[in-house]
Amino acid sequence: MGSLLPKPNFSLRKVEIMQALKTHYDIVVLDSGIDTEHTFFKGIASDIHSVTLEYNSSSQQMMLVADKPDTFGHGTALTGAILKIAPSSSVLSINFYYGQMQLDEQALLSALRFIEQNVSGDFLNLSLGIRVCTQKQALYEVCSQLNRKGFTIFAAFDGTGTLTYPACFDHVLGVLTGRFCRRIQDFEFFEGDPVVNLGACGASQRLPWKNNSYRICSGCSYSCAYAAAYAASHLPKRNRSIESVLKLFRKTAKWIYHAPKQKRIDRDSLFPISRAAVFPFNKEIHSLVRYSEMLLFELTSVYDSKYSMQVGARTKDLLPGEQSSDYQIQSIERIDYQNFDTLILGHVDELFQWIGKPNLKGQLVQDILSHNKQIYSFDDLSNFLGDHDSTLVQSPLLDKSCLPPFRYEKLFRIATPILGVLGTSPKQGKFTLQILLRKKLLERGFQVGQIGTEPSALLFGMDYVYPLGYNSEHAVSLTNYESIRYLNCILHEMEWKEKDILLVGSQSATVTQYPGNLYSYPLYQHHFLLGTCPDCVVLCINYWDPLDYIARTIRFIESAVDCKIIAFVVFPVVQARDWAGEYGVKSTLTSEEHHRLAEKLWGRFHLPVFRLGIDSEMERLTDQIISFFTSN
Repeated sequence: MGSLLPKPNFSLRKVEIMQALKTHYDIVVLDSGIDTEHTFFKGIASDIHSVTLEYNSSSQQMMLVADKPDTFGHGTALTGAILKIAPSSSVLSINFYYGQMQLDEQALLSALRFIEQNVSGDFLNLSLGIRVCTQKQALYEVCSQLNRKGFTIFAAFDGTGTLTYPACFDHVLGVLTGRFCRRIQDFEFFEGDPVVNLGACGASQRLPWKNNSYRICSGCSYSCAYAAAYAASHLPKRNRSIESVLKLFRKTAKWIYHAPKQKRIDRDSLFPISRAAVFPFNKEIHSLVRYSEMLLFELTSVYDSKYSMQVGARTKDLLPGEQSSDYQIQSIERIDYQNFDTLILGHVDELFQWIGKPNLKGQLVQDILSHNKQIYSFDDLSNFLGDHDSTLVQSPLLDKSCLPPFRYEKLFRIATPILGVLGTSPKQGKFTLQILLRKKLLERGFQVGQIGTEPSALLFGMDYVYPLGYNSEHAVSLTNYESIRYLNCILHEMEWKEKDILLVGSQSATVTQYPGNLYSYPLYQHHFLLGTCPDCVVLCINYWDPLDYIARTIRFIESAVDCKIIAFVVFPVVQARDWAGEYGVKSTLTSEEHHRLAEKLWGRFHLPVFRLGIDSEMERLTDQIISFFTSN
């Protein structure tokens, strides 16, 4: 910290600087200072002191300088709002961003550290905030230090509707403008929400401004000031802890909102699995077998129905490409219960309906549970449990009970880099690519936070699952806005764990190619894109995709959210485009075909093309991703 000794020309209109810093205040306001000559403050009984700090960007420290007037007006208005409710409270106004509108994150940290080391008071009013905070832990810690010193912090949320820092910290009282608060002593109380605590009046009002003027003001800044002032006027000195403040507002608030208990569907809520079997051996199960070494448990056996014509075959023969393990597919009719503690049950409805035995699903579930085995099911099994212990069954199903508390539509802005994996069609290996990128980034020492869109995501250790693929209309029972709200919440939770990169991936197509059928409209994918807002996107394509369709997909993604497409990944299969459709002749993409495609796409889009599953190409793709984030 720089020198605090006053220079000879340091002077205040009421007290000298050093005397002001030695006083214990009811409320300390960190903002743009105060116009101490304003007629509004004449005859006010309370002590109103003002000091100015100047931020030295080279030393990243705050220095006391000769006190400067409020050239902005905001700090003057805040003090005026406080004195409307608490006219006898002592106030110290600290001017630390005079002459500039943009709040600097490092300057805020330094100012708060200055207060912690040099100022004494009960309440700290921060009618300001950081939208995209890159130093959350440092800001959280300095607020903790202020708490330990005796300050209770009131902080306003952003007027644009964003959840800002430090207001959203659990040890800071976050204040927003209450929708039903019409008078300056009307308050709303948010019970059980660690982010939003209070709502207060932010309606238009006449307040003092700079240069002895007045202005009509509104917004969260003044809501925060009224809440701090109310606490100062109703709580005895030296008994103004966060607990006391919450008790006061819980008792006096006109409206109380109770936050419901939020159901968790994440890696931490997954029941312990040591040895698992899978059934059936279909598309959604393939990734579990192909990348079994990345699972959180040992995969012991693979089962399928005898009607699938796959029983007895080796998984290596059925799955193309290199694999670290190989299993012989066994008949589910001869299941070995001693070989696993958990059955991973994939989508089986179509299989059992196809063989004409839809009741087999319920019989299988009852049989597994009667042997006291766990079931991780991709679909809802609530109708098949009977009298069995429901804790033995988990399904990654999202509904309204998973939502965070409602916070007047406010969302978090995510500072951690977000990588998205999107595509132009289904069956392009998007989830496979997410697994491979996860593996490559982890191998390079990155802390990866991830939302997987296959039901198996949690089994790979991904942080969250958002089952957007097959049967998604039953797996995700959320409306469009609710989906965005949920995705934003879990991104914030991963960011708070100090991840280096957040990896998200969608399913199927991104834009409509064939508008003649309702199921070709990728509405869930749109909600996912808006809810995750990736900074850059790897676009999965097919060898046969028309260039104009790829161009339309790129334009849509880059215009829907502020992001950049940085690379293509081509699914390494060439399919005959004839009347046979997906049953037509398929062949592996050759190096020559890949080279021709890469040249064509580079000529149109100036973007590199990588082949899915080729290790050297996945390494180069990882280099491309890291290069993008380190250079932006």
